[in-house]
Amino acid sequence: MLINLIDIIQIKDYGFDFLLALGLIVGIGFIAKFICEKIGISHIVGFIILGVLLGRSFFHVINPDIFARLEIVGMLALSMLGFVLGGELNFSKIKGIGNSIPLLAVFESTLTFIIVFGCTFYYSRQMPLALILGAMAATTAPVAMNVFKKYNSRGPLTRTIFSVIGLDDVVAVFLYALAFSFARALLDMGQVQFNLAVILGVPLAKMAGCVIIGIIIGGLAHFALKICKKNQDYFVLSLALILISAGVARSLGLSVIITSFVLGTALAGFSPDNKKIFDELYRFTPPFYIFLIVFAGVLFDVKVLPLITGLAVIYLIVRTVGKLIGARLGAGIAGADANVRKYLGLGLLSQAGIGLCFAIESYISFRNLSPEGAMTAGLIISIIVITVPIFELITPPLIKMAIFEAGEAEKI
Repeated sequence: MLINLIDIIQIKDYGFDFLLALGLIVGIGFIAKFICEKIGISHIVGFIILGVLLGRSFFHVINPDIFARLEIVGMLALSMLGFVLGGELNFSKIKGIGNSIPLLAVFESTLTFIIVFGCTFYYSRQMPLALILGAMAATTAPVAMNVFKKYNSRGPLTRTIFSVIGLDDVVAVFLYALAFSFARALLDMGQVQFNLAVILGVPLAKMAGCVIIGIIIGGLAHFALKICKKNQDYFVLSLALILISAGVARSLGLSVIITSFVLGTALAGFSPDNKKIFDELYRFTPPFYIFLIVFAGVLFDVKVLPLITGLAVIYLIVRTVGKLIGARLGAGIAGADANVRKYLGLGLLSQAGIGLCFAIESYISFRNLSPEGAMTAGLIISIIVITVPIFELITPPLIKMAIFEAGEAEKI
C-alpha cells in the first residue's frame, strides 16, 4: 500500500531534487563564506571548491538530470546581475573623473583582450573559444577594495585602481557583446558558412538586438515606475523586467547579460529617480551571486583537467602579461605618475564576478548548438574554474605589496 502510494506521488517529478540542489548550493555556500573569512581566503575560492565537490567531479550530489533546471535559475541570476551592473553605469560620473582614467581602462582592457585572443587562438585554433576567453580576460574583480580598506590605503595609485576596476567591466561588457555574438554565429551556422555575413552582419545584428530590446523595455519601465508607491512595487517591477528581457533575449538567441545590462543602463539614464528600483533589488542579489559561483564549480568536470592544462596555463600567463603591459602603457599614455605606471597592473589581476558570468552564459548558450559548441562550452567553464581561484589567491598579496611600495598604506 505504502509502495503504491509512493509510486503515485512520484516525488521526483515534482522537482524535490531540484529544490534540494538549489537549497544546498545557496545554503552551504552561505556557510562556506564564513569559513573562508575565518581562514583568510577569498570566498570566491570557497564557492568554486564547494561547487566542484557537489558536482560531477566528486560527490555527484547535483547530477546531470537537474542541470537543465539549474540553468534556468542561472539565466535569471545572470540577467539580474547584468541589470544591476547596467544600473551602476553613470556616464556623468565617468565624465567627472576626466578623460585619462577612461582612456587608461579602455586601452588596458582592449589590449588584454587582443593579447589573450591572439595567443589562445594560435594555440587552440578555435576562434569562438578564443573570443570568449579574450572577453573574460578583460574583466577585473574588485578584490582590491578589501585590501584598501584593511590597510586604509590612500593616494594616486589607490584612486586609479579603484576607478579602473569599475570601468574595466564596462569595457569588457562591450567586448563580450561582440565576442559572444560572433562566437555564437560561428558555432550556430558552422564553418561552412564562414563568410562576410557571419563576420560582420550576424554579430552586429545581434548586438543591435540587445540594445534595441534593452532600450524599449527600459523606456516602458520608466513610465511604469511612475505608478509605484511602495518598495515592494519596485521589486515586483524589477523582477518582471528581468524575466521579460531574459525571455526575449533567449528566444532570439541574444546575450541575456548584454540585454539586461542595456536595460539597466537605459533605465538609470532616463531619470535619477529610477535608481529606486536598483536600491530595492540590491537586497536580493547575494544569493544569486553565491549560486552563480558555486554553479560554475558544479559544471566543471575534473576528467578534462589533463586535456586543458596547457590552455589554462597559457591563459593565466597571457592574461597576466596583458594586464601588466596594458596598465603600464595605458598609465603612460594617460600621463599618470611613476608609482601608478609601475604598480597599477598588480591591482587588476583578480578575476571573478562578471568574468564568471560571461563563462556561465557562454556554457549554457553554446553547449546545445553543435558538437563543437559543446566542446567550446566545456573548455570555457573549465578554464574559468581553474584560473579564477589562482588569480583570487595571488592578487591580494600583490596589491598589498603595491600599495606599501607606493607609500599609500598604513601598517596594522
